Amino acid sequence: MPGAMAETKSHTGVAVEVKPLDYFEKITKTPDSALRAEWPVGPWPAPWFRGLHSWSMWFATEPGVSPMMAMYAPWVSVVMGLLEVFIMCCLTTEITMPVCTSYKGHGDCQIGMFCEVADRASHTVGGLCLDCKYSREGEHMNGDPLSAALAASAAIQCANDDPDSCDALNDRRVTIAAFIVGLVYLFIFPQSILKQMDQTANEELMFNYRVKKNEAALGWRASYGKLAYIFFDTVAFLTFASILKIDQFFLYLFVHGRSFDDAAFKADLAEARKQAPFNGLSLAFLGRRFFGLGAIIYICIYTFDTHNVTEAIMGTTECNKVLDGMMYGALVLVALHGGTAVFAKPLLEDSALPKTAGTFAFLSVKAVIGVVMGGGIFLAMVQLAMALSKEVMYV
Repeated sequence: MPGAMAETKSHTGVAVEVKPLDYFEKITKTPDSALRAEWPVGPWPAPWFRGLHSWSMWFATEPGVSPMMAMYAPWVSVVMGLLEVFIMCCLTTEITMPVCTSYKGHGDCQIGMFCEVADRASHTVGGLCLDCKYSREGEHMNGDPLSAALAASAAIQCANDDPDSCDALNDRRVTIAAFIVGLVYLFIFPQSILKQMDQTANEELMFNYRVKKNEAALGWRASYGKLAYIFFDTVAFLTFASILKIDQFFLYLFVHGRSFDDAAFKADLAEARKQAPFNGLSLAFLGRRFFGLGAIIYICIYTFDTHNVTEAIMGTTECNKVLDGMMYGALVLVALHGGTAVFAKPLLEDSALPKTAGTFAFLSVKAVIGVVMGGGIFLAMVQLAMALSKEVMYV
């Protein structure tokens, strides 16, 4: 409260005046809000704060489970993370690189694009719509020459194409309806992203606590779990894909409530929060907010100026490079979150971590490796989504 007087506490018989924290000090000088003990986990069967990620971390650190379960549990989390990223990539690919069939041919494609399989006789063949640039050059985007029949039909389809421009993006109007929908998304996406990142922070905290708590009973499983979750840490950079909440839906489908004890989960999570190290600056909290702000900026840019952004990033405005531009733009967010998570967060929040040159060197190497691995996974998922989308046909 404004004007509130300083509190007085007694320690070893000596009165100590404690100055109340102001608004900004409460943000930067109090422990990470994601670790607040009052946050409910939720009683089964409504664990709003849990999913298969939480389940896998719990069973990977549970001494009573079978060795087979202990080996498979961490990879459930990894596979779920990859699946979430893959689905997001598929959705993006469908928008920026539509699939087409030999049955409908060029009619499946937007203005300024032609169907790469329009000359095929089989109606079961699916492919991608390519920018008309390749029609003029007579080559596929992979360098292979176009067949004579395809080149001829593509030339007709692209007769009115504006060279060096993605017509579908240039001719798109920003309507009032699109603006309102975009505005709604600006409020929905950051909130969902931050909630999932807070959940990931809690899962990581509980995992580290349980490994330390059960290390003697776990034996070799403790080292195995740590090794497996090194890979998971790289996938965790991509937690914005978890807005799909697939891991929570799958938890309801495949996990019986009595096999995932709610009271024990709450108790360990609460104890993990109490023991969370804190060194005077909630960099994780600030990092997640900057990540959310970055997501807003990213959505705004690609909603209202995709054409120019693609040209700035990729050096061209052809339609088939739009997805690449969006991918590299998102990679900046991946690197931002990854670098903060594996370098600055432990450095500024872990009071037990020695501030030495060796620590700086170790965290720097870990951050570089983590960001490269996370970026590699992200790029691989995009390429896989593009390859599989060619096998999909419109119904």
